[in-house]
Amino acid sequence: MDHPSRLELIHILFGLSAADGHVDAQEIHVIHSIANYLNINESDFASIKAMFVANTKSAFIILEVDEKASNDALKKAYRKMANKYHPDKVSHLGDDFQKLAEDKFKAVNDAYQSIKKERGIK
Repeated sequence: MDHPSRLELIHILFGLSAADGHVDAQEIHVIHSIANYLNINESDFASIKAMFVANTKSAFIILEVDEKASNDALKKAYRKMANKYHPDKVSHLGDDFQKLAEDKFKAVNDAYQSIKKERGIK
């Protein structure tokens, strides 16, 4: 299974866990174990988790960038994540995976826009 497909699987698992409106600690632990088995690194796991488990740092976690990062570093991180989660990367996997990739791509864009608005970046 290629890396984008493994990331999509973790995204699907979080989506299933969040279906009841809440992702509890035990569910996170199980998904984390699966992510480790699939060789998903911690920053990718945290980024996907942040899409489902909201906190004040979620936008920065989604972009895998420190809150104190410069605006240039923020833009670079955004471009990296947008490339990583672009829907065209999983187009060969079918419509369901394409939709999940679109959702993640939107979360990356929303996170970037949120930080830009907070910082007053145009």
